[in-house]
Amino acid sequence: MAGERQAKLKVFRTQIGFFDTVIAVPSQAAALRAWGVSQNLFAEGRATLSTDEDANRAALEHPGVLLRRPVGTNAGFEIEPRGVPNLPAEPPRQASRAKQPPRAEPAPKKVEPDRSSLTRTEAALTELEAAGQREEADFRRRQADLDQEGISARLRFLEKREAAEAALTELEAARRREEADFSRRRADLDQEGMSAKRRYLEKRKAAEAAVNAAKRSYRAAGGRA
Repeated sequence: MAGERQAKLKVFRTQIGFFDTVIAVPSQAAALRAWGVSQNLFAEGRATLSTDEDANRAALEHPGVLLRRPVGTNAGFEIEPRGVPNLPAEPPRQASRAKQPPRAEPAPKKVEPDRSSLTRTEAALTELEAAGQREEADFRRRQADLDQEGISARLRFLEKREAAEAALTELEAARRREEADFSRRRADLDQEGMSAKRRYLEKRKAAEAAVNAAKRSYRAAGGRA
């Protein structure tokens, strides 16, 4: 059963914030839901099927769970990744070979805004989404366990009911055998009683005939009854 379930899963990969992510789900739509994005990252070329055997193996061991690793590292994909992202250094600016003529009024240098707060909130959102995915995967696992428990209980009930029905069938068969035996013995006894009654009547008739014959002889001899 587990092998069939894994055979239906595909491993998809994309980058979210400072983490490379992989997830084993049945479809691209399921992957987008797991990543918590509304745009189609696959159409934009930012998400693909994973071809990394180690990443695929890890994802299939945790179906439906978002696995991450820090960007720019070769660490394994994990539920709780260790390490920090290895971001490429900003390339040095090349000095202009030709001297630029001095400007009377140089343009003011653009000051980049502080991104640290945005980075922290993005990382917090990514972690929140990962925690949500873990909770959802745990819920699905517990739901599947409960469903399996219900199926097992149903099978045990059917087995016990089948055994009880078989026992009832045997009990009814035994009762019918006993009733048939009782009927047979009752019929035999009734027949025996009838035979005994006939013998008694025959003997009584013979005895009465003998008494009557003796009376007639006695009277013929001059006796008085």
